Amino acid sequence: ELALMDDDDPAAMQLARWGLQLNPNDNHGWRTMLVYKYLSAAQYQSALELLERYPDDAPPAEHQRTLALFGLGRQAEAEAVLRAAHEKFPEFLAALLPDLMDAPPDDGGPGAPIVGPLAAWHYRTSDRGNWVKNGALAWARDLDLPMPPSEKADPASPVKGVANRQRAGAERANLAQFPMTYTAQDEAYLRENFHDYPRLQGLLTAIAWSPALVMPNQWLGHVMAMRKPRSEGLAQDQMLKVMNLDSGAIMNLYNSTNALLLNTPAQQEPPLQDLRAIASTSEDALFAWAAGFVMGAEMSAAAWRRAGQQVSSDKGAFGHIYALAARAPGAPNAPNSANIWQARQDDGQPLLTAINVPATPPIETLTQALCTLWHVVAPIRQARAGGA
Repeated sequence: ELALMDDDDPAAMQLARWGLQLNPNDNHGWRTMLVYKYLSAAQYQSALELLERYPDDAPPAEHQRTLALFGLGRQAEAEAVLRAAHEKFPEFLAALLPDLMDAPPDDGGPGAPIVGPLAAWHYRTSDRGNWVKNGALAWARDLDLPMPPSEKADPASPVKGVANRQRAGAERANLAQFPMTYTAQDEAYLRENFHDYPRLQGLLTAIAWSPALVMPNQWLGHVMAMRKPRSEGLAQDQMLKVMNLDSGAIMNLYNSTNALLLNTPAQQEPPLQDLRAIASTSEDALFAWAAGFVMGAEMSAAAWRRAGQQVSSDKGAFGHIYALAARAPGAPNAPNSANIWQARQDDGQPLLTAINVPATPPIETLTQALCTLWHVVAPIRQARAGGA
């Protein structure tokens, strides 16, 4: 548990394996964590061997077994396992298929549910990215298994019809190539005229990655708050020219970030070249980028929740990004640096930096978290752009 708190996955996995040797009955439930780690790392054989030690395990063990078999190329076996599991527990696949989905109400009962809509929702939030990443979700959708009545997709519904539109879009041979308009001149202009370029880029990346469209009037004010004061005494035509330069550079960065997302196939790793370039300058720049990203994600928290990812400081992929954002410095030389956005806990209190800094390098932590979000949002965004 201490290794997990420190994001030290290799140590956590090694200790969990040892714990399972000492206590094969696993009343502490570490096998669930270990199987998830194996599947996330595409170690499908290790996941399958562990699952086979618990042949009558509670759900979603058989869905995890399906994912491992599919990853090993054993599709016929994977289909047989999935069909049997779906016959008993159809709510799990029903929760995996939609691109957007609201969390079901909590029944208020004690403990964590093992079956039912809420258990299926928790499985969706943790494992859907693995299903998307290795192609198992598209394969399972093609099996056309019967869904519970309340989960059948309505093509006329703007939410439930997304799955059908995604499927149609994925069948296209190639994604359209969207133009890249952001230039080195634009970057130089933004770096010169805005206080915190890494934070600015992180914020616009989050806006571009949002599962639902975030209108400019929702985010442009936050961007312009990072702008350095303009020179006093500018004539009206000069001020208009400066404002046009500001908006042009900002929109070029935003549009090109969108284009990079849409031009990268969803099954590939996310396009993080710009982030890596920023992170190579300093850790503070990486932390500022993370702060900008969660700041932007908070503007579309409902859309992320419907897509199965909570914008939360204490859980999931966003929890890791918030932990990095909490280490971001104030914007240098900013007149309002005391009031700059800061990472906060879910209860609104400031999120404090951990006393023990995790052993995993920050860029790896951030990259892994963004990969999880990418495999959720890329199919949604690309299907919408396809116009299907």
